[in-house]
Amino acid sequence: MQPGQKQGWVERTSSAALSDAVREAVLQGIGVGHGPLWLFEDTLRSGAARLILRDYIGPPVPLQIVYVASRLLPRRAVVFMDFIAEAFARIPALNEGGLAAIQMPAADA
Repeated sequence: MQPGQKQGWVERTSSAALSDAVREAVLQGIGVGHGPLWLFEDTLRSGAARLILRDYIGPPVPLQIVYVASRLLPRRAVVFMDFIAEAFARIPALNEGGLAAIQMPAADA
């Protein structure tokens, strides 16, 4: 542990399996939440939520589209996959280094 850091236990008073429930709980001020960056991107930008424990952010998780390779792939499926790849590439929170691309209000001193 580094100087100035505190260690302790946090008692979990509730749990939620759904990302939307975690997001809503954070926005209602019920507590802290852990979830994917894209889920909180707009609230981090606006200042409605604040990022804590910045040094403990998990590694990025790849998003994959899975299909049966042994079958002929319909053109509409290829178009859909290309569309999703292009759309998601424009969302900073879904890409490597996305946190750095999100402009957040300065933290209160």
